[in-house]
Amino acid sequence: MKQGYNAAFIYTSDFVGVNLGSDYTSEHEWGISDIKISLSINEKAGNSLACRKVNKVHNLHWYERTDFIGFVCYHFYADEFGSWKPRNTFTESDKDKSFYSGWSRNGFYLVTKNTSSNQKVIERIKKIYEALNNKNACVWLGGGHVFQNAGLCIGIVDKMPKEIFQQWADNDKLILDTKKAFEKTGIEKILNDAGKKWFALSPKIVNGKLTIWLNPYNQNKYEAGWFTVDELKLWAEDKGPIMKVHTKNKR
Repeated sequence: MKQGYNAAFIYTSDFVGVNLGSDYTSEHEWGISDIKISLSINEKAGNSLACRKVNKVHNLHWYERTDFIGFVCYHFYADEFGSWKPRNTFTESDKDKSFYSGWSRNGFYLVTKNTSSNQKVIERIKKIYEALNNKNACVWLGGGHVFQNAGLCIGIVDKMPKEIFQQWADNDKLILDTKKAFEKTGIEKILNDAGKKWFALSPKIVNGKLTIWLNPYNQNKYEAGWFTVDELKLWAEDKGPIMKVHTKNKR
């Protein structure tokens, strides 16, 4: 599990959870499908809190040694790696952190130094662990405001402001509307039929208009960037602004 950087506890008027951070590598871009299975999160349960809430925990283990204390959610912990321990590199890379965290699509950990002078941090970690076990927690991938900084976030439901759940509902609706608008264009099939390949083809709606982020294969020939549906249709014909300048000049 990759170590998270820029990790932090989340506060409003009270302590409400933790952001485990991210290092922006592929391991943190694969989603958290196995974590959702381990925490029985139902993605089809509507939107907002319902599709982020922990319903039952599996593979969650309290971790306590003379040096570190905390928890790990990892299905290999008991089966193959009963002696699991967090990577030693994090203590060398950042000795001043109050806690250490890491995650991947199938697990996460949150530990801190097991010392008498570190009881406040230990207590916060225990509260998150208890919230997970008591089905009083929610999990989401961040990307926007105080509750959505980049990284895997765990919140204590009954401590979180209700306004955030409404913000999630509004954002989830926008994502669904964007997906429907994107599918309606048929652009993905057009590009597939033209033999185009990409790493990312990600739509968003800005001021009521659909725009699409393209990260294509063969970037010696094609530009990456935000494009309209019409510009993507031109790309299917090897025309338009997605074509590199030197390729255009040959025409």
